[in-house]
Amino acid sequence: MGDCGATCHCQQSADSAGKTAAPQCPVQPIRTSPLLGQLKPNRVLIVVPLDRQDRLKEQMALMQDLAGALRAKAGVDVVESPRRVCEACFPIHSGRFDERKLVELGNQYFVDTVLYCNIESIDAYSPMRLEVQFLAINVAQSVAIVSGAHTFDLADPAMSECFFAAMNADPKVDTTLKNSPTRLIDFGASRLAAALAQSWK
Repeated sequence: MGDCGATCHCQQSADSAGKTAAPQCPVQPIRTSPLLGQLKPNRVLIVVPLDRQDRLKEQMALMQDLAGALRAKAGVDVVESPRRVCEACFPIHSGRFDERKLVELGNQYFVDTVLYCNIESIDAYSPMRLEVQFLAINVAQSVAIVSGAHTFDLADPAMSECFFAAMNADPKVDTTLKNSPTRLIDFGASRLAAALAQSWK
């Protein structure tokens, strides 16, 4: 080793001395229909329920963030529905959907898929927690092609590490992120869009 001392790092590879590996985000399941291969979305309408909070506007934030992320990650056209649905009529909560309304939405917005999604719960205080539910329905066949619920809980060290890495932030320095629900919604929408894009390949 010549004159190198015990603390010398000149023999290390660039990889070992450089960047640390990106954190592995927890993988969350998506339920898919056997028909998904035949019914992959090309143009999607996102429908969300009414906001529960006045200041946060959580459902609207989810729709906007998810629409942008799907366009970028899934390569599909996305339309944001200006019509909101009340909780009692929301298919994810009621467990059923009206086929006539589904066809009406398809014809009105020229879409082949309607994606219902909502923030079921959100805790804006550290450690923040977000639960997003989703259900995608093919208009022509009136069949659910994907569904599920994803939870983003920053009490989980792996999820917290993934969140701060996505924000290019240091949890010891950027402490305001720990109480920023809008950033958590953006993170959750991006993660959900990536999962949907993967399932729609």
